[in-house]
Amino acid sequence: MEEIGRVVAISGKSVKVEIEPKDSCSSCAAKVFCNPSGKKMTAEVINELDAKIGNLVKIETTTKSTLFATFLLFILPLIAFGMGFGIIKWITTSENIGVLGGLGFLIIYLSLLKPLNNHLSKSKKFKPIITEILGTTENITTPTS
Repeated sequence: MEEIGRVVAISGKSVKVEIEPKDSCSSCAAKVFCNPSGKKMTAEVINELDAKIGNLVKIETTTKSTLFATFLLFILPLIAFGMGFGIIKWITTSENIGVLGGLGFLIIYLSLLKPLNNHLSKSKKFKPIITEILGTTENITTPTS
């Protein structure tokens, strides 16, 4: 996945990049998940090209990390709910209590996401990286496609 944004802060080997939503984002059905407010997004990005504040940069994330994040956020919660429902329904034979069991497993899973996010965000392989410095925001306009 590729985005273009402006460097707004530097912190060691990483920078904060402000990304304007593209025009196509306004009609996207999935925007409620990645940018529900429709405002500028900020991402912490690896700065191996020595970008400076005000630089317009192209950033990329790997397909692998995007798919992994999708799996963590959408697929595993369904699996957790299904496991909780199945186990508790098998023990009690009651669908109503099975639903409560599924919700319990889902809550446990969701409570583990924040610590997992903190752990994974320290890993270089899950962070976006600057692939190109396009110039400064004074002399280049951001593409809107």
